[in-house]
Amino acid sequence: MKDSYWTWLRFFSVILIGLSPLGAIRDLLSLWQNFPPQILREFWGVFPLFTICIFILNVATIFIAAYGIKVGLTLWRLAPGGKSEAQRYLILRLGLNLCLVLIMFIVVDATMPESAKKVYFENVGSDIIGSITGEVVFFIFWWLYLLNSKRVKKIYG
Repeated sequence: MKDSYWTWLRFFSVILIGLSPLGAIRDLLSLWQNFPPQILREFWGVFPLFTICIFILNVATIFIAAYGIKVGLTLWRLAPGGKSEAQRYLILRLGLNLCLVLIMFIVVDATMPESAKKVYFENVGSDIIGSITGEVVFFIFWWLYLLNSKRVKKIYG
């Protein structure tokens, strides 16, 4: 009979290997739906810094998903260092997402006229708040699990 730590670590692994990359794809598709290439081409001439931020957001999303897959595979195998790798991933994921949102807000505020800001915040404002809330809850839940679980301590010391 398998112990429940195996199940929880496997569940976290499945999230990192499968569900988080699917969420990243959803986020990228949503971003491209809100800012399709023709709009970004128009923005490039008027708001080049914003367009660069959209590109950086795409790259960061792909990076986080890829790193999550690596960490998920490490946890799946119960490989040494899995707990610390997972904690690094959680910090990186939360920190990068918070920084990207902050940078986007600064760029939008500094470079766009009021009418464009209004359109931007109407289109993506609630998505951003929901996404950040989800990231914070994800971080807290898994951080506390990795930090306090007796079973995780049995595996990783």
